[in-house]
Amino acid sequence: MGRDHLCRRLAGFVALVCALAFSSGASADRRETDLSRGWRFQFDVEATAPQAADFDDSAWERVTVPHTWNHIGEYRLERTSATNNEQGVGWYRLSFRAPRLREGQRHYLEFDGVGNRAEVWVNGQRVGEHNGAFSRFRLDVTEHLRPGNNLIAVSADNSPTSSAGSPTADIIPLAGDFFIHGGLYRGVRLISVDDAHIDLEDYGGPGIYARATEVSAESAAISVLTRLHNQSAAARDVTLAAMIRDARGRVVAREETAVALGAGARSETTQGLRIASPRLWNGRADPYLYEISVELREGRRVLDSVTQPLGVRSFRFDANEGFFLNGEYLQLVGASRHQDRAGRGWALTPADHAEDMRIMLEMGANTVRHAHYQHAQEWVEEANEAGLVVWAEVPYVSLASFSSGPPTEAMVQNARQQTIELIRQNYNHPSIFMWAVGNEIDVRGRF
Repeated sequence: MGRDHLCRRLAGFVALVCALAFSSGASADRRETDLSRGWRFQFDVEATAPQAADFDDSAWERVTVPHTWNHIGEYRLERTSATNNEQGVGWYRLSFRAPRLREGQRHYLEFDGVGNRAEVWVNGQRVGEHNGAFSRFRLDVTEHLRPGNNLIAVSADNSPTSSAGSPTADIIPLAGDFFIHGGLYRGVRLISVDDAHIDLEDYGGPGIYARATEVSAESAAISVLTRLHNQSAAARDVTLAAMIRDARGRVVAREETAVALGAGARSETTQGLRIASPRLWNGRADPYLYEISVELREGRRVLDSVTQPLGVRSFRFDANEGFFLNGEYLQLVGASRHQDRAGRGWALTPADHAEDMRIMLEMGANTVRHAHYQHAQEWVEEANEAGLVVWAEVPYVSLASFSSGPPTEAMVQNARQQTIELIRQNYNHPSIFMWAVGNEIDVRGRF
């Protein structure tokens, strides 16, 4: 065996030992329970109190999430009965057995997308609402779950925002040339985690946010902000361990920080990591991805862990010369993309997203505009891996108010909420280069 080969073998062994030393091998306390199956659905329920735990839903339709009652779009000159453009309130109910509930844990319902206004009950008790069809939201249901069987009820309201007084009148978009589909049209799950965890109430975001502050051929400096939440009654002394792995799973950077968490407190910690000789995320030419993981530990016990994609790149826009990626001019050629599909409406599967991406790449696109709202995480992950340059957009379209005057304060707050959700939930995706605050410049009404 040659000396160089032996050195490479030893280097790999040392890297493995370091990685094992860095990670205790214990699995994180965070658990996710998929809630896609077993739902009952009924549109335009006439009965009273369909959210009640003892309500009889046996006659309702059995459905699997993702689901929508709308199926706008046919490859025909005229619509048939296969198209359903009903707007109003659809009800969903799910009976499920809770995972093991133990002291010192929190439990969150996570919805990836509900059109358009959602209200949620657990075991007959209202636990919260969300206004906006396109972003993830979470609700703390710790105090409402019980051992054994539980009941979740959700109302999804896609009533027209055609006038003041509508239940969706202050939820953007107020208008537009696309239809708002109703339903649980993206995934649903239950997240169980230790009382001390990476914050799950950060506008649906991952709780960790990484960005490259310096990029050169020699090294890349990565700043990682982590938001923590201690919901226990006692202070906790914890360790925050950040680690970057390359595409082969090798640890290329790590940092550990001791953190004192006050009882019932939130905190933020910023860590700095450096990658030697980084391989850049370079669009379609080489969409190279690292991943960054942050573990929250108490002693050797891993309380929580979150992993996100990381693409190292630099870019700039020049009013005269155009777009530059990693110092090189890149002509952007692409299209806008909506999330609907004939026969399924907005209830797309991962295979649907993948097929859309194949079509986009066959067209020769290297960029895509998300028209005109936040798209599913599965689609953005496809863009990361394909190397598309993405324009991500808030659903502010055509109309700011139902008069020529300013918008309502509720509408402004909803626009702000959906903007924060868009950015927090997609911050770590290297494909996204632009945040857009609206669709068209000829908006009616003063903003």
